[in-house]
Amino acid sequence: MFKPFCVSLDRESFFGAFDTREQAVAAGFESARSSAGLVDSIYVGKRQPTPAQADGHAESIVDAMRDRMRAVNGPDDYLDRANEHQLADLDASIEHAIVDWLARHQLTPASRVVSISEHPVPAVASHAQGRRDEVCLIGPDAD
Repeated sequence: MFKPFCVSLDRESFFGAFDTREQAVAAGFESARSSAGLVDSIYVGKRQPTPAQADGHAESIVDAMRDRMRAVNGPDDYLDRANEHQLADLDASIEHAIVDWLARHQLTPASRVVSISEHPVPAVASHAQGRRDEVCLIGPDAD
């Protein structure tokens, strides 16, 4: 199942696949905390599949088949009676074959990232060791 949300620490390289934006934010904060570099914000984007342009090829294929047949046999009416419903059926079959072929050979076009939102990484609270006072003295007079 396609999980549309992804996360980035630099707004350029996105990783992960999440069902919701909230899941991506949580994973991004975790990655930011464990990152070696200082990360002030994470970015969550939504992957949008890029159409493979696998549809709409039936008419040009039928035209090419007609041209090739005419080159072999001379003028004839090969495929002239194909109606729009038959061409739509052929187009659906061709599209299915192309999409399957792209997937089988890992040639499916990459999705693009849209709707990017910025999320500041929450500061980690730090406490002075051994003292519970909110304010303490620093220097030679400090206990």
